[in-house]
Amino acid sequence: MKKYGIFLAIAMLASTAVFAQEGILKLPKYKFGFGLKGGVNIANMRYTFDEFADYENSFLVKPQFGIFADFPIVPQFSIGGEFDYYGRGVEMKKYIDKNYGNVDYRIDAQYFDIRMPLVYSFKPRYMFTPYVVLAPGLGIAKGGTMSYKSDIIAGEDDNGVEYSEDLELKLTKKNFRSLDFNLFLGAGINYPIPLANGNRLNIGLEAGYNWGFINTFSKDELDENPTFEITDPNTTGSVNVDNILYQGITNQGGRYNRGIEVTLRVGLALFDAPKIPKKEKPQPVIVEKTDTVVDTVVKYVHKECYTLDELATMLEQGKSIADKRACIFDMKFEFDSDKLKNESKPILDKVYKMLKADGDLRIQINGHTDSIGTDQYNQNLSERRAKSAANYLVNKGISRYRITCTGYGEDYPIDTNATEQGRARNRRVEIEFRKQK
Repeated sequence: MKKYGIFLAIAMLASTAVFAQEGILKLPKYKFGFGLKGGVNIANMRYTFDEFADYENSFLVKPQFGIFADFPIVPQFSIGGEFDYYGRGVEMKKYIDKNYGNVDYRIDAQYFDIRMPLVYSFKPRYMFTPYVVLAPGLGIAKGGTMSYKSDIIAGEDDNGVEYSEDLELKLTKKNFRSLDFNLFLGAGINYPIPLANGNRLNIGLEAGYNWGFINTFSKDELDENPTFEITDPNTTGSVNVDNILYQGITNQGGRYNRGIEVTLRVGLALFDAPKIPKKEKPQPVIVEKTDTVVDTVVKYVHKECYTLDELATMLEQGKSIADKRACIFDMKFEFDSDKLKNESKPILDKVYKMLKADGDLRIQINGHTDSIGTDQYNQNLSERRAKSAANYLVNKGISRYRITCTGYGEDYPIDTNATEQGRARNRRVEIEFRKQK
């Protein structure tokens, strides 16, 4: 089975190599995450021979739990590792006839799995981040039992009490293949909770289907007369298994693990410390004529914040407001959208009046977000909202050549993202006023 371990290692190296080409392997601000998972595996097994075709096949609800870690490769895509415990198995029943009655065949197997999840995360929706996951894995069986119970009367004891032909075997390498290569395909959602220093606690729910690709029948199990160790505490030694559990299946097919997995995941996502912008003297932005609102990315300069009313008063008093910045915390947009709410339009109307009052003024509109959501999502949202504000002013009659806009996502917080109050301050629009030279 070494070839399956080698295959898994090659897959991990190949995935890393693909993204490393031409500098693609660049870690974003998100560094890595780790956590715990727990849930259930609704286990079953697929048999590929006819002897069990008419058995009633039912699922077993088995526990599963483990630890995981994940590392970002490119925005929205990550690769990880997991070490998990799984309960796997199957239960099958069949009514034979009035002489033999019912037969109950059951496997309870214990596995330890090593997995390599490949995760693609979508844009957040309503504070949740959906994702899909593909995870190849290597399972190692570490014990369990195989049982056979029936209504067949095998005989009578010394007291004349009838007993049935029941059997319970330990799962060992002799009667159960120890290695299983498997593949998990699933989907889930994460709910991020901001913590101090920009880190996040992620609570998620994941569900999917697991395929086992290795026949779990051992070579000994498919012998004509298999002999295995029994688990009856009142009996020692081994037993020749010569009953319906193995009759007729020799070399006829395979037995493969299957399962539906549902898990709750709790993890800690670690991020780089927030960027601290340097205070620099702002440089004027020269914008060439164009037919659309300019989406110019300029170097962000953290300057003192004013309110629009303060700057309007300075302008009325004949004072220059060039190189001054207004921070607007109450500009509202539709949830998860760049559409302005009606209560935000009077705010931009103030900017419109200031631009009409001084024809030499130019403005740079900067969009900012809090840390909820992925870096790429927040970056796109901040850009779209800055453009929405710019387009409102253009539609009011301000020349599009006097306006530039850009978005900075979550990169420049002015307050903590660990509280709702702090996140509300970080969700802002800033307007920088400049003079045309």
